[in-house]
Amino acid sequence: MLKEGFDVNNICVIVPLRATTTGILLEQTVSCGLRLMWREKEYEDVKKENRFRLLNKKQEPLNYYDLLSIVEHPEFMQFYDDLIEGGAVVSVEEDMSRGSILGDIIKVCLKDDYEEYDFFWPVIVQDREENLVPTKLSYENLKPFELSLEELKKIIPTDDIFQGEEITVRTRFGEYAVNSSIFTAKNYNEFLQKLVNGVSSQILPVSKRKSKNFPMMQINRAEIAGLADNYIRHRLFNQNFDPFADNNWRVLLLAKSGIIEHITKNIGQEIYRLQNNIDVKKAKVLKTYFSQVEEIKMRENYSMDVSKAIYERLPYPSQKGGFERNFMSFVDRDSEVNSFIKINEIYHDFAHITYIREDGLLARYFPDFLVNIEDKVYIVETKAQKDVQHPNVLQKRHATVDWVAKINELKSEDRMNAKWVYVLLGEQTFYDLEANGASTFNILEFAKGKVRIDATLDSYMEKTL
Repeated sequence: MLKEGFDVNNICVIVPLRATTTGILLEQTVSCGLRLMWREKEYEDVKKENRFRLLNKKQEPLNYYDLLSIVEHPEFMQFYDDLIEGGAVVSVEEDMSRGSILGDIIKVCLKDDYEEYDFFWPVIVQDREENLVPTKLSYENLKPFELSLEELKKIIPTDDIFQGEEITVRTRFGEYAVNSSIFTAKNYNEFLQKLVNGVSSQILPVSKRKSKNFPMMQINRAEIAGLADNYIRHRLFNQNFDPFADNNWRVLLLAKSGIIEHITKNIGQEIYRLQNNIDVKKAKVLKTYFSQVEEIKMRENYSMDVSKAIYERLPYPSQKGGFERNFMSFVDRDSEVNSFIKINEIYHDFAHITYIREDGLLARYFPDFLVNIEDKVYIVETKAQKDVQHPNVLQKRHATVDWVAKINELKSEDRMNAKWVYVLLGEQTFYDLEANGASTFNILEFAKGKVRIDATLDSYMEKTL
């Protein structure tokens, strides 16, 4: 089978029972055995440590995860010598009678009472949406003008000079301005155009001294023009009104009568009614519980017993993992803490946030911990103090703060009935506060405030630049 090709990755020992002088056949035989087992990421640290013992310290292995044993025929010795001379192989002696073949990898299952300490990770599959309910503007509810058409006609000037003035209308539907340009309209169509321009723009301050008109993008200007025309023709004077007959439209330019102000208020109220006729579609949330991962593998020498998690033990990194180990121990002892979890990106691959790396590429970010205290869930990232201001760490922070803001807009039951908070916790900050008797809550709230201040400064700098 080995000679003809063998694509199985569970070969640990090869015993050749025939001699051969063909180097290619030997290479094929050995290479089939080098498709090693235990390729998962959780074994990487163990295998790396073993290779260091073998290749650097020249010590016997602690386990046999990454080793292929060959009970060799003498013909293999020249083959090995050739490969060693070429720098492709390191030869070591192995004693299969010593050491544990499994190393220190253990399986850890859920506790019997894991529900008490469980978390779920909310994934928003559809954001909350606000949509305008399709409704036509109608003049039926608009109020007629207090003066009759006949009374207004009596005060129309005999010449074509009109007195202009600015009218600012302040009502609950916003701030609209109709300036004197509307009084310079040369015909009825121009009057409608300027009227629509006034009611379809909103006055917003751009400085202490200046204001500017901004278009209200959700308004159909053609529909507003139709509303204004129908209102003037059929409702404004409580009778049918033909603006083109005998130049009747000039009645609308009587500044002192307040007729333009009246039209503006009524049309504006109708626009306000339309814009607030909103259908709100609730966000759809997928809740993925950490307890769905019923078993995880970890190194016994780099894990610790915990009381407030869904598992009996939680792992920490074998390299520079002292901070995470001490943080877990501290949190587990704190009586204010309800529960916590160490996110394992191998098993809890659902608990990630997408962010943009410093080089502009999208990547997945797995925070270190979730900690539940009273009505808050803290997303905690533990970092060496020197790494807190690293560009990619800051990119992760920005993305997570935005994500948390969206989560906190969800219904209470979709976020574990808690407010979610992001905390970037520096190592020195943790140890300083711990030494002064601070609780987990005190430490996380302090670090949260620092994140908020830093984010404000970042925002200020971006705007300034």
